[in-house]
Amino acid sequence: MSNIDVEILRSFYENPDNYFSGEDIARKLGLSRTAIWSHIQELKAAGLPIEAVPNLGYKLLGQSPNLIAADIKAQLNTRIIGREVLVFQETDSTQRIVEQFARDGVAEGLVVFAENQKQGKGRLGRKWVSPAKSGLWFSTLLRPGWRPDKVTRLTVLAAVAIMRAIENETGLEIEIKYPNDLMIKGRKLCGILAEMLTEVDYVQYVVLGIGINVNTLLSDYPDEIQPIVTSLRIATGEIFGRSLLAAKVLSSLDHVYREVQNKGFSTIAEEWSDRCSTLGKKITAIFGNEKVRGTAIAIDEEGALVIQMDDGTIKTLRGGDITLEKE
Repeated sequence: MSNIDVEILRSFYENPDNYFSGEDIARKLGLSRTAIWSHIQELKAAGLPIEAVPNLGYKLLGQSPNLIAADIKAQLNTRIIGREVLVFQETDSTQRIVEQFARDGVAEGLVVFAENQKQGKGRLGRKWVSPAKSGLWFSTLLRPGWRPDKVTRLTVLAAVAIMRAIENETGLEIEIKYPNDLMIKGRKLCGILAEMLTEVDYVQYVVLGIGINVNTLLSDYPDEIQPIVTSLRIATGEIFGRSLLAAKVLSSLDHVYREVQNKGFSTIAEEWSDRCSTLGKKITAIFGNEKVRGTAIAIDEEGALVIQMDDGTIKTLRGGDITLEKE
């Protein structure tokens, strides 16, 4: 999809009740009517419901069930994240694709979506289940210029950004579970994964992977995870336009990322703490062969979890496998 496709769709979204003649669009973009007609046909073939009415022109009637890069871009309001958007119909992992772009020197802000992800990645080498054409499975390239010990901030700010976007679009109440999950009534809706290439005191890049269960059903998941997973469709009974939701999530992520870069981390950390279901709970954390127990009490200025051990000592945790203990 080209920038012309983005501009055509942006016109539709800016004036959703209007019809646009091919002549008007052609004049605006400096193209021929024939060229506009050709682009409209390509957009319709991709799955966008564009109506053509004689003597009135073209009108976009709603959202496509497909993820279309130009459609997402046309609905974006961002400065960094979403500078370039790619949609792959099938891939092993969006993390791997973005990592390759990162190694090739691509600027931060690239976002790669997959309609069908065969080897989705979760934390600690786990597999992320990605049912085809029913969720938002994507990775974005960031170059924050931070020290490695600050990268935990990215999962914190991503959680806040995604929480805001989903709540604004759905009215649902989202909980944050440390370190990287968004939950609805104790069931997992979204996972966040940050992978990075670092030098001794500098992060070259971070690939931030996000998986959001949008229109999936319980039957889309293996039996063993059905009791712990949910989706926006399961929670509301509604089917959501994924391109619109993708644009809202990316816009929110871009806003929060720039806020942390320009104004610091404290405000976002406070919002995260207010919504984190892990704080105040007894937890067990496993780091390789080490196991620690205590009460989660805060996150520090770098986004790491602070726990109070049973003997009263304070320990800061970065990473590891954390579980809530049953009360």
